[in-house]
Formats: sequence, structure tokens, C-alpha cells
Amino acid sequence: MVRLASPVAFALLLLGCPRKPTGEPPAPSVTATATIASAVPAAAPSASVPPAKEPLRVSAPIAALRTKAEGDTVLVAALSLGTVPTASIVLASLDADGVATWTSEVLHDVAWTSDASLTLVPAGSSVALVWRGLMGGKTGQWAVLVGDRGAVRGEAFPVAASSCATSRGFFWIERTAGQPAKLRERPWDSAVRDAAKVPSEAAPSLICGDQAVHLLWDGEDGLMSMTAAKPSPVLALRDQDFDDEEAHHHPYLVGDVLGLVRVSDAGKVAFREQRDAAKWRAVKSKLTPTDDIVAVEASGESLLVAYTRDESDACKSLVSESVHMLTVHRATGKATETRLAAAECGKDNGPFWIARPGVSPVLAWVERGRRVDATSAPIVGFAYRALAGADVASEVVHVPLAADALVEAGCEGTVCFAAALVREPAGDGMTPERVRILRFP
Repeated sequence: MVRLASPVAFALLLLGCPRKPTGEPPAPSVTATATIASAVPAAAPSASVPPAKEPLRVSAPIAALRTKAEGDTVLVAALSLGTVPTASIVLASLDADGVATWTSEVLHDVAWTSDASLTLVPAGSSVALVWRGLMGGKTGQWAVLVGDRGAVRGEAFPVAASSCATSRGFFWIERTAGQPAKLRERPWDSAVRDAAKVPSEAAPSLICGDQAVHLLWDGEDGLMSMTAAKPSPVLALRDQDFDDEEAHHHPYLVGDVLGLVRVSDAGKVAFREQRDAAKWRAVKSKLTPTDDIVAVEASGESLLVAYTRDESDACKSLVSESVHMLTVHRATGKATETRLAAAECGKDNGPFWIARPGVSPVLAWVERGRRVDATSAPIVGFAYRALAGADVASEVVHVPLAADALVEAGCEGTVCFAAALVREPAGDGMTPERVRILRFP
């Protein structure tokens, strides 16, 4: 599984141009300053259980994660407005009805901003919660470890925007004026430490696998890369290896091995995995200039490249795009193109992610529609389509819903999960809303 530089809701991020959602949720009706929450002893987390059958009500942003430790529930982190002018970040374990079996205030006195985000990632026997927004009156990003039933493990610590997590710890790039940048690590079981020095000319992005941490940045001759374990830069994508101009590239992982998909300005696709003597392999298919790659993942013998295609010409200039999958045989480069979902006038899609319920991958995405008025929810549905396997739906499945946020929550066994912040029929997005847990495929 690829763990990309946060903030990921874990909607899926790529090193290519990110997709820009249409319509952001309105700001909650609260303003607050922020400080870091004090540590909560493991034996006495700041937890409370809401009344039976009362769904948890919170505000955007949200993050979600399915963990084995929580049994049949899903962990959800969200903004809790509380009593004006204070707000907090809460972590809750929600059942299938959105009812909390426990809740814990993880960060106190935080403030909402238009680009605020939350991320949850596994952290050994705990989880790491990453908050981007206002804290202590300053805009930044912080991470905090949370253990059993929401017990906060130590103080929150500041991290850079370019950050990601492996099975052994959290990594980020730290820059200090007048000094070389450093790759910093917060192991799940020890204190923050230096992981590697970063070349002075580099402004890297991070991509994390289960164990490896890859740093990628643009150099004079092409794309450079290095790992925390082997901090010697190598040329991962050399411009002179191609006779055309690059339009964009996208990273993926095969285990902990870095792979790259390159698309030229003429739509030619090539890929390479950084193994011994590995060469670029041309894909026997082309993309069009309007195609936008939204997710890339290796799956057994195949490389899955999901992309959208602009169809607005057929909709009188209204936003419209179809969803496609390019399935590439990694050994031969032979490709199969499949249209997964037809275009719908006025509907914009994204973010996208490739979920893995068992061995059959599923492409899932958020559907956004035209805002009818100022109180319309920006999200109008959730969609997914199985990419293989006869035991799941072979056509796209649309789940209508009005929501202000929708995030992936991972998979367990043959079931995957997502969480949506659902807009009530008469709601305007200015008050706390309930969380709906979605199961698929």
C-alpha cells in the first residue's frame, strides 16, 4: 500500500497535479485560538460515551480508519465545536449506525480554517492523528499518537506538510533557516530523531511504503530519488531517456520498491520500477490531452492507472467527465482500456482511491454536483466499481447522499469502509452533522 505525503484524506494524492474539488464546506460558526492538548494517561483517557443510539455529531474536516483492535467499529476523527469560542479534535469509535462506543478529546482549543485537514494512520499498536490548521494561534501541522480507547500518548509534535508514515514511524522534512534540510522520524516507540540528511538543492516530496521512505525531487537532469535507508541520490527519471517532453509523472509502490508512470505531452505512457537493471517499458496504449490520472497502483501482475476524461463539450460546457482504467501487464506493457463510468453533465468526481477488499481491487470515488443554492451540500454521492472478481458488482455502483465530507477508511477482509459527514435535509452545513459509515463493495 502506498502512503503518500500528507495531508492525505487519504483521498489519494499523487506527485502529479492534484485534483481540485469543487465546492468547499462552509466554515463552522465558531472562531477559536488553539493549543496542544496535554497528555492523557493511558489508564485514564479523556473519554466519554454518548447516550445510547445517539449518533455522534461533528464538523468537517474528518478522517477515518478501520483497525482490527476496534472490532466491528471504525475510528473517526473530526472537529467538535463544543462551547463557543473553543473547539477540539475528537477521536471516536463508531459502530455501523454512527453511534460512538467511546469518544476522546485529542486536541483542545483548535480553530477551523478553509484548508484544515485531518489524517489517521496506523502507528503500531496505536494510531497517529495529523491535524493541519490553527494551533496556538499559528497555522501549521501537528501529529499526536493515540492509544487504547483514545488515550493520548505524549504531547503533539509539529511536522511539515510533506510527511508520511510507515509501519515503524512517522517521517517529515524539517527545514531550519541557514541549515540543510533533514528527514526527521518519530518512531512509534521512541522519541523524534534525525533519519537522513537531504541534499541542499532538494525540495522533496515523500512517499512511504510499509518500511521504506522515498524522497523525490526535481534535479537538473530529471527526477531524483533516495531512501532514508540509502541516502545517496539516484536519477529516477532521466529526461534524455525519452525523445519527447514529459507532461507529468506519478509514483507507486510494489511492496517497498518505487515505481513511476510517465506520460508525455503526446499521451505516450511508460513505466519503470526501481529494481536492478530495470528499464522503462512503453505501454501499448495512449492517453488523450484531456485525460487526468487520478490513481495508480500495482496489483499482482498488473499496473492499474485510473484516469478521468473531460466530456464537457457534450454538456454545453458544464463540468462532465467519464472514469476510465488502464490495466497494464507489468511484464509486457500490454494494456487494456476500460470505461468504468459514463460522464454525467454537471457532475465532478474526486478524490479517487483504489481499495483492496481481499484480492479484487475496487476503484472508489466521491461525486460532486452543481450547487443549487448556497446551502446545497457539495457532495452528492459515493461511487465504486470492482476491477476484477465475479463475486462483486461488475458495474459502477452509485450511493446517493448529501454530504460535506467523505473519506476512505481502509479495508478488512473482503469489506472496505468510508465515512461521510451527512447533511440533514434542512441543514446548511453550519451546524454539527452525523457521520455515516459506508461499507463496500
